[in-house]
Amino acid sequence: MGIKTALRARLMESADLYAIVKTRIYQGWGPQNPTYPYVTLSQVSNPGQHHLGGAVPLGSPNFQIDAWTKKGSQRDTIAEAIRN
Repeated sequence: MGIKTALRARLMESADLYAIVKTRIYQGWGPQNPTYPYVTLSQVSNPGQHHLGGAVPLGSPNFQIDAWTKKGSQRDTIAEAIRN
């Protein structure tokens, strides 16, 4: 299982988040005609690691999680569910 799939699975385990978005947690872009609200998960960087001996085959990927909703009041609720 890759890290993106594992992170999505971890988000899906949140009962609070599931209560709002159900299974609408997408990697990368959301669907073209989405059902709101939903969440997108994107890897925004993966800076390489280096030391005096050269490059190391490790990374420190950074992810961005966005909440998409038509109701501003849901935005903060979704963000809180993601943080918990």
